[in-house]
Amino acid sequence: TSIVLNGSPLQLPEFAQRLTAALQQKTKEADRIVVVKSSPDTPYPTWIRVSRIIEQADGILTLELESNRTIQVR
Repeated sequence: TSIVLNGSPLQLPEFAQRLTAALQQKTKEADRIVVVKSSPDTPYPTWIRVSRIIEQADGILTLELESNRTIQVR
């Protein structure tokens, strides 16, 4: 399982270290927002571990949701 942080693929332990270091410098709440986008086949335990890492690093978790909508034109 790899996680991409600012374009760099990382394993969970390195992700935790790099995220914590990056967020320590942020003082504004808006700067601590971490967008999470996962593939549909991401195991739930992995998603939970990533969420905990973000929370422990004082990040604010937000999800990037993909939605498809069909509009019929008549």
